[in-house]
Amino acid sequence: MVATQISLPDPEPTPEFNQRCTDLLRYLDAGELPFEEAILHAHALNQEAIDSRCPADEARAQHVLGYLQSYRGNLSSSMRHYERAHALFSRLGNKRRLAVINLNQGENSRPKGDFSRARELYHQAYQAASELQFLMVQTVAITNEGQMLLTMGKHQEALSSLLEAQELSKHLEMDDHQTPPLVCEIHHVLALIYKALNRLDEAWKEARAALRMAQDIRHPLQIGLAQRAAGEVLVAMDRLPVGEFSNNADEYFQVATDIFREMGAEGEMGRTMFSHSKSLARRGKRMTAARKLQQAMIIFTKLGMVDDAARTADLQLEVLRPRG
Repeated sequence: MVATQISLPDPEPTPEFNQRCTDLLRYLDAGELPFEEAILHAHALNQEAIDSRCPADEARAQHVLGYLQSYRGNLSSSMRHYERAHALFSRLGNKRRLAVINLNQGENSRPKGDFSRARELYHQAYQAASELQFLMVQTVAITNEGQMLLTMGKHQEALSSLLEAQELSKHLEMDDHQTPPLVCEIHHVLALIYKALNRLDEAWKEARAALRMAQDIRHPLQIGLAQRAAGEVLVAMDRLPVGEFSNNADEYFQVATDIFREMGAEGEMGRTMFSHSKSLARRGKRMTAARKLQQAMIIFTKLGMVDDAARTADLQLEVLRPRG
């Protein structure tokens, strides 16, 4: 009796297909491809993978669709695509891709207010990446966990996470297209953490670093995030800095809002409106703040961003509360 050797499907997407997926996301992040076109291309890639009966290619396409829906703030739709990608890559035994998907699902859980689930997924991604020596995912996982801790008000823990991320990032390859945006993000998150700790000189130093790097790499998302962080830091400063950058917080918030609107990144646009509203309320412009908060609430409710919606509702009550 002759034993028949069964060949298992390749756990990795085919190189040409994977490159097309990667290029699609790079063009989107660089602002060179409109979101609507990116979605059409991604669905076409998914259908192509199904027709060719290549499960790894289908998983990659589903992962891309999950990223695109998350980018737009459609969290429930994003999670469904990631779940399909996770199931396919699990069947194929692709641990590296599974670590990335867990990381992405953590990012979807965070704005829904499910912090325990988000933290569990970050830890799973970090642990798997550590075992696989997948430094990029390790760095992103600890960065994202730090951002969640900041949202939860655990500022010292958040700082520890971001300082670890900063140290890890020093060992990443700077010619990897993912590295400069990640380093830029670490700077802007550190700016917000130092602001929360009232270490404002350090906060402004990190905000300036994020602004410079975002402009250098011409990455629309990071430009918007850096602009918003700079606005938040400036609002907290009693003595406005003098130097190469504007010290008008409203300018930063407006630039960030315009960038996110142009990108179609509604969730980030809503978060910028929320941050701008806090700034306006602090300066006594309560009615303008209330209008922006209402716009932000509409966005968060539509997208299912439960945690952001709850914080917006709290600020609305505070802003509209009668004085005297």
